[in-house]
Amino acid sequence: FHAACGRMLRRDAERLGYRSTFTIYDQADQVRVVRACLEDLGVDPKRFTPRGIHNQISNAKNPLIRPDAYMSRVASFYDKTVAEVYERYQRRLIDSNAVDFDDMLMLTVEALERFPEVREHWQHTFRYILVDEYQDTNGVQYGIVSQLAAAHRNLCVVGDPDQSIYRWRGASIRNILRFREDFPGARVVALEENYRSNNVILRLANSLIRHNKHRREKTLWSGKGEGGKVRVVAMPDAETEADWVVGEILEKQRLRNRAWDDMAILFRMNTQSRVMEEKLREHQVPYKLIGGQSFYERREV
Repeated sequence: FHAACGRMLRRDAERLGYRSTFTIYDQADQVRVVRACLEDLGVDPKRFTPRGIHNQISNAKNPLIRPDAYMSRVASFYDKTVAEVYERYQRRLIDSNAVDFDDMLMLTVEALERFPEVREHWQHTFRYILVDEYQDTNGVQYGIVSQLAAAHRNLCVVGDPDQSIYRWRGASIRNILRFREDFPGARVVALEENYRSNNVILRLANSLIRHNKHRREKTLWSGKGEGGKVRVVAMPDAETEADWVVGEILEKQRLRNRAWDDMAILFRMNTQSRVMEEKLREHQVPYKLIGGQSFYERREV
C-alpha cells in the first residue's frame, strides 16, 4: 500500500498543498516532531511520552480521523493533549513538506475522494487489483481499495478472518467479513485444503476457532492423513520449558535412535532462542539456528 500510495502522491501532491518532492519521515523523525510539539505546548515529555502520543496519532489516522475531528472527541486531559499535539504535528509536517507513513495512505484517500480527475486517472491505471492478507487491512486501506475498484470492479482479495491478528495496529476484521455486502456479486472461493498440517492438528484448530463470534464458517482438511495426537504441556517458566524440550530430544536420540536432524524446535520470537541454546549447549546437543542469529555468535557476545 505505501509503495503504491507514494507513487500516486508524487503525481498529485500539489493538489493537497504539498510539493512533489515531499520527504517521507521515518519513525525517529515522527517521534522527534512530536517531542518538539510537546515542548511548544510546555508539556513534560516524561509525563506524556512522545512515542505514546505518536501512537495515538497514528491510531487516529488509520480510521481517517483528522485533527479537528479528534479534538471533538476529547474525553480526558490526555486526549486533549494528544489533540493539541496532533494539530501542531500536522502543521509542522506540512510546513516542512513532509509526510509520515500514515499520511501517505490518508492523503491518497483524500485525493481520490476530492478530485474526480485524480480518481479516474488511477482507476484507469489500476484496472485489476489484488490485495493479499485482506483480513489485516484498516479503514484507510479499505478506502483506497474501494475508490480504485469502483469503476471496473475487478477486485480480488485473499484473506482469512480467522488469522486477523493486527487489530492493535488498526486493522479491521470488518473489511473481510463484509466483503460480499460491500462488493455485491463477488464470487467467494473457500481454500479449505491445508498443505502443511495433518487432520488431527486441523481438527484441534477448527474446534478452537469455532468459538470466535465474528467469522465465516469453514472446515480445514488435509490430504496428509491423521497424524499423532497433539500434546499440550504447561510450564511455569522458560528455563523449565527448555529443560523439558532438551530432555525430550535426548530421549528420542538415545532411547529411540532418532537422528539429530529429525528434530526441530519451533518458537515464535527470536528472543526465545537464548534459553533453548543454553540448555542445548549444556547437554552437548548439536543444533543449527535457522532464520536468525545465534545468541553466542552476536558480535557483542
